[in-house]
Amino acid sequence: MEQVPTSRIGFMMGSGNLITGVAPAIGPTFGGIVASKLNWRWVFYSLIPLLIISFVLGEWGITQKSPIKKQQIDLFSILMIVFMFCGFVTEFSNLGSQAFMTFSVGSALLIGILGMGLFARRSLTLKEPILQLRLFRNKKFSGHILGFFLTQLISLGFAFLLPNYIQLVNGNSAMTAGLIVLPAGFVGAIFAPLGGGF
Repeated sequence: MEQVPTSRIGFMMGSGNLITGVAPAIGPTFGGIVASKLNWRWVFYSLIPLLIISFVLGEWGITQKSPIKKQQIDLFSILMIVFMFCGFVTEFSNLGSQAFMTFSVGSALLIGILGMGLFARRSLTLKEPILQLRLFRNKKFSGHILGFFLTQLISLGFAFLLPNYIQLVNGNSAMTAGLIVLPAGFVGAIFAPLGGGF
């Protein structure tokens, strides 16, 4: 963000969002083709050259413009983030297979809510919190964040449901499921930078 001119920040943020928008559509296609033709481990092996190229390009092209300042990390906030994510992930993972009034569902949900509440309270009392929650007092900012969150939730939901429905209900291959959701990836690739530019 420091290297991009102010007039191009929206376009660059759109290009960055392109990755999160396109990945759910291209991922199943790529994974389906590789899993159908090779061993599933090749999904990971084939990414190694891309990771190396990305690392080299990043080292070459990304520079730190502003001076780096040493920040004090609030350990209590970190601990509450751990509780929050561990609680919510455990609860959602077990929700479909276990009763609500069990430790891995109900108690995990309570741990997640407690962690989130204590983290929010701590963040609002510190001068330099890990996450600046005071920004959510701005209604325009909160509205945009909510819209973006819901759009991503719907997108990821469809990217999960459609391939599973095509494979488990219709009995098609992983490659077919991936190819069916691929057009959404191309549409996302086109509109993400354009949307950011406007």
